[in-house]
Amino acid sequence: MITSFDRQTIRTINAEVAEALQQIGEKHGLQIDLAGTTFSPTNFTTKFTCAVVSSDGVAQTREASDYDIYAPIHGVTLKVGDSFTHHGETYTIIG
Repeated sequence: MITSFDRQTIRTINAEVAEALQQIGEKHGLQIDLAGTTFSPTNFTTKFTCAVVSSDGVAQTREASDYDIYAPIHGVTLKVGDSFTHHGETYTIIG
């Protein structure tokens, strides 16, 4: 039984939470990620983010949505998921 929270206890609990959220995400076609935790010895708050996963397997994160909005303004024609090569390195747009 847990009587107080410390870093190790939070890591253990968050690992179990992340595993459970992954199962829920797979069931519903979502990407669910832990987004941060704050704690004291007697309580903690863990945040998570959810994103719809499109049919091509790309999560529609806030960053990906923002990219889709702002890329055309700057003349960028690549879409999220597209790859390009620059100086011999291949990069993929993720958002």
